[in-house]
Amino acid sequence: MDAAGHYAELSAKLGPAHPALVNLRAQMQQIRASLPAEMSRIRLSLKADYDLAHERVEEIQKDLTNAVAQSHAANMAQATLRQLEISATTYQNLYDTFLHRYTDALQEQKSPIGEAPIITAATPPAIRNYKKLLIVSGVFPLLGLAVGGGIGFLREFVNRAFWTSRAIESNLRLPCISIVPKVDRKELSRAVARSSPNAPAQDVAPRTMIRSNRELGWYALDAPFSRDAEALRAIKLGFDLEAGKRGNVIGFTSALPNEGKSTLALGFALLAARGGARVILVDCDLRNPALTRAVAPSANIGLGLAEVLTGRAAPDDVVFRGPSTKLVFLPAVHTRVQPFSADILAGPQIVKLFEELSANYDLVVADLSPLSPIVDASTTTNFVDNYFMVIEWGRTKVETVIHTLRSVSGIYQNIAGVVLNKAHLKRLARYDLHLSDYYYSKYDGRYGLPKI
Repeated sequence: MDAAGHYAELSAKLGPAHPALVNLRAQMQQIRASLPAEMSRIRLSLKADYDLAHERVEEIQKDLTNAVAQSHAANMAQATLRQLEISATTYQNLYDTFLHRYTDALQEQKSPIGEAPIITAATPPAIRNYKKLLIVSGVFPLLGLAVGGGIGFLREFVNRAFWTSRAIESNLRLPCISIVPKVDRKELSRAVARSSPNAPAQDVAPRTMIRSNRELGWYALDAPFSRDAEALRAIKLGFDLEAGKRGNVIGFTSALPNEGKSTLALGFALLAARGGARVILVDCDLRNPALTRAVAPSANIGLGLAEVLTGRAAPDDVVFRGPSTKLVFLPAVHTRVQPFSADILAGPQIVKLFEELSANYDLVVADLSPLSPIVDASTTTNFVDNYFMVIEWGRTKVETVIHTLRSVSGIYQNIAGVVLNKAHLKRLARYDLHLSDYYYSKYDGRYGLPKI
């Protein structure tokens, strides 16, 4: 740049061919030729400085990492030291406490009071103090009574189920016409063995009812002097005296499933048929015909109540008959679930069918579905004259039954009575004292009733 400036000054004064300008131009070309080499030298020098500085940075980073690690180790050691100091202080305090107690004990042993002689020995009082005995005798029975009453109240509040007939009458305003006891499995097996010791396990005749897993429904026939049979007779008596005035169609239902309504309907129908009446049992639970599955499993060929109502079959073609009684059973097909079962039970065809059955039979017993899960049973008021409400003893909640009956006012008005099922007779006497005399009577043997 200096040569270019000098060349510009000289060119203004001298001509371009002047030797000084020629030398100056040659000097400028030489400088331009040496510029790349000089720049390369400078670049190499700067790169060497950069590499040196980078190595220095790496060394400093390593020193910093080592310093951080040493600081962390020092902190851990400091925390351990603090814990050890705290433990040492605690142990020192314990040592000082025990040392102080030991010193006090030594001083008490050396005290002159400890070596004092006994002048007069203590004697028991001449008169006994009964104040504490009277207080304990009066307070603890009251305390036990309060605790027992509280536990009883809590149990009654938590488990508000039906335990006595009085609870049914006070909460539902319906008569409890029978209390059916829970049958022991061993007693059930003995009754079956006594009634048919050499009979085959199952009747294979066509269109004939079988026992299957419904042995409990036949128990009243196998043990006619049992309390179960007596309870079913009480249901029959309640129907004959009051409910039979409205008609001879009876429906057995319950608030919840598995309360024993189907078993009671079967036992009631068998007992009435054994007495000489013309009885037909109809399975009206089209959604879940458990009674049909138990006593008429061959009904799954597709002919049942629904087929009779649609005209595909006549009642005499689909009915089953009892093996030892004149009971007639009209099954429901259980190979498929009826999606419109409520519409079938509310139609005019079933009303006409039950009118014919009512005219041809002395007693028509209908096994209905439970009231709470589905509405099928609520649509049967147009052909059922009387209802028997089955409630499981000690299990079904009071609020459940009350809420269910409020939603089926048509059925509630035609309930002939409530049956308390699966009752444990020994525990039943705890809830109602008069039941103790009734079920534990010493005169039971005179009338063939078994002892409990």
